[in-house]
Amino acid sequence: MLDYIKLILTFKAITNIKLPLYKGSLFRGFFKTSLKRLVCQNYDADNCLLCKFQNECLYFFITEHRNNQGENTVLPYVISCSDIIRTEFDIGENFSFSIKFIGKAISFIDQIILSFVQWNQLEISHFQTLTADKEFIKVENYKDIKYFGKIKLEMIDQITNNNLINIYQSNSVVSSPKSETFLFLLNYDNNNLFKVNINFLSPLRILKKIKNKSNKKTKLFISPDLFNHEFFFRSLLTRLIGLYTNYVNDSDKSNETNDHSNINKADINIDKIVEHYIIDINKVKILSKSLIHEKIKRYSYSSKWIHLDGIIGEVIFGNISERLLNLLIFGSLFHTGKFPTMGMGEYSFDIIT
Repeated sequence: MLDYIKLILTFKAITNIKLPLYKGSLFRGFFKTSLKRLVCQNYDADNCLLCKFQNECLYFFITEHRNNQGENTVLPYVISCSDIIRTEFDIGENFSFSIKFIGKAISFIDQIILSFVQWNQLEISHFQTLTADKEFIKVENYKDIKYFGKIKLEMIDQITNNNLINIYQSNSVVSSPKSETFLFLLNYDNNNLFKVNINFLSPLRILKKIKNKSNKKTKLFISPDLFNHEFFFRSLLTRLIGLYTNYVNDSDKSNETNDHSNINKADINIDKIVEHYIIDINKVKILSKSLIHEKIKRYSYSSKWIHLDGIIGEVIFGNISERLLNLLIFGSLFHTGKFPTMGMGEYSFDIIT
């Protein structure tokens, strides 16, 4: 199982502000900077990987996590801001977005919330943003677009069991949130098949590793023409296993009973799980799709525009087993594809009857 908490952060504009169309990169930048200022013992270090404190550093664990082999992993949080339609707010106006923390990250929530309180010290103009081509129709140069302003944390609510519970008001004491659980189920009646409609709420970016003409490995962006059920569900499965492997406490893996998840986590065989999922994935069919290539760029500190294109729109899948339906629920909570910490890969889905 995966424990998680979903927080709704409400901020007030303390100046007039202008935000990009896709705001997740900006909020991720705020979070990483404020958290690093709060907990980093070697703030001036150029590279966290060379820091002698990395094994005991909350910032490294949350934002730069590596597995036991030193490889990049999925990260234990996800930002969802697709509900913020507007890009400009006057001084005094509020806006809200959600952020989820997963597994082991939950135990550090008091420090994490304290970092949100410090966002009023940051300037929007100092952070990299996800910038869509549609924002620049009337602009000759990308650098002519200016995002600006300052914001202040007003309150934090937690969504749990569809209830909204306030855990923080400006200048008040934080109430400890209680975690919810996504059940990692294995026992299914896969004779039941469903038809589902997926609506991508933010750009989905999936890359496939291929070899170019020089026989060197490179990554191919999965465009609307290339998109299929296999890419989508394999991306979800990879993310599920990554979060479970890296952020579920060992005691949780060994002590769970069938009352929680119909499995004994001590007996989990990841390879066997993948095998069962792949069988179901191969049976899925795309009944229809209406997808658009969303061109997105992000300006780096090296003065380059990095392409982070994604796809948005809707797709209808048929032959969805109960096992895959559970995987879709997982993805609706924790996103899929690249850069969920920037708000990308968010979707909703409905079962079509």
